[in-house]
Amino acid sequence: MGWLITLAVLILLAVLPLGVSVLYDSEGPLVKIIAGPLRLKVYPLPKKKGKKKPEKKKTEKDPYDPEKMKELWSSKKREDGTLELTKYKGTSKKISFPPRIGKKPVTRLGDQLFSRERDAKHREFAKQLSEVHIPEGVVEIGNETFYGCSKLKLVELPASIEKIGGGAFFQCSKLSDIVLPERLTEICGGAFYNCVGLRDLVIPTNVTKIGTNTFRDCYNLIIHAPAGSYAETYAKENNIPFVAE
Repeated sequence: MGWLITLAVLILLAVLPLGVSVLYDSEGPLVKIIAGPLRLKVYPLPKKKGKKKPEKKKTEKDPYDPEKMKELWSSKKREDGTLELTKYKGTSKKISFPPRIGKKPVTRLGDQLFSRERDAKHREFAKQLSEVHIPEGVVEIGNETFYGCSKLKLVELPASIEKIGGGAFFQCSKLSDIVLPERLTEICGGAFYNCVGLRDLVIPTNVTKIGTNTFRDCYNLIIHAPAGSYAETYAKENNIPFVAE
């Protein structure tokens, strides 16, 4: 029906005096018509391009989303509102700890987190763990956290670590590469007991407390620290070779 109306308009314009008309539709002008007696010329008009709708920005998923983290970690709230990791549910031999879960920062690795003494499952996993990366913000490694992780060779500590718990690396016999941060103040008893792979360990000046048997059976260990430091006194009292830095 619409085309019949358009045709009638064109015929009418062809016999009328010379004039110019423009036909429109809902989207704007369609054609420009120059008409006169027995003459008709039609010029298509380009349609105006509408404004492009802005593309929706893809929102990146938070890698530390609480629901996602629950698949790998169990945690509990500390007195200061930060979190302590209490259980690992994954199977990776190389682990990078989360710096936060949701908006809550992780500040402590819990007691016996990977200890072989925790249960049968952890006993098997402890034999496989080879590398751990602890993020900035963690201030304490708990007691026996990596106890019996016999293949653990590399431990990356952040500058924020202040305390290493008792037996934290007990019997990590392959551990050979660890740098203690300057903010560290306390290494609890048995922390590196039977870490026979340790050779040269630099102990920072701020360390003012080292517990009993911390380096027991570390037969190849040489402690490096500033002359006159607490670490030097500890090394000499426990017959551990010492080199002044």
